[in-house]
Amino acid sequence: MAKEYPLDIDAIYGEDDMWIMSKGHHPFEDFSAEARRRGYGRESDEDEYYEFETPKHALMRSVPNSEGGTRFWPVDAPGPGVFPVTIALCYWIRPNRAARAAKIAQQLRGQSQDGAQQS
Repeated sequence: MAKEYPLDIDAIYGEDDMWIMSKGHHPFEDFSAEARRRGYGRESDEDEYYEFETPKHALMRSVPNSEGGTRFWPVDAPGPGVFPVTIALCYWIRPNRAARAAKIAQQLRGQSQDGAQQS
């Protein structure tokens, strides 16, 4: 009988990316709902937020690293130390950054024109 794991999402940080993962193969809808509950994914009109791609089922192995932590490695087949995961790539979204910068620049231009008129 296969081991069952609770839906418990952790963030895994790489050098240039971030993944959210839970041990076990969970229904994608449940995984996505829990990820949003934990702050991954847009739920309002926030200026910046995390978003994640469609979750996937995979197999991983955890291996100790030289710094005393753990590294996770994807594997293709079951074996010693291998466990199932539900995983999704996460990325940071800044949708209004350019629009906000243009608005601030326009406000600054307006202030300098007002200042010139007052002198």
